[in-house]
Amino acid sequence: MEKFDEITKTASEEEKERLKKHFIISSELEYMFFNMPYTGHNWLLQKQVTKV
Repeated sequence: MEKFDEITKTASEEEKERLKKHFIISSELEYMFFNMPYTGHNWLLQKQVTKV
């Protein structure tokens, strides 16, 4: 986290928003991946992941 804090000190608001979107998408995908054994689902994306 220290490295991330260091990087964001000089980031523009646009870059920070882009980083936030990437974080949210990666968190959702990680949750879906680790939740699969409990739900019995396969790795199928219900929404298309696009460039942000």
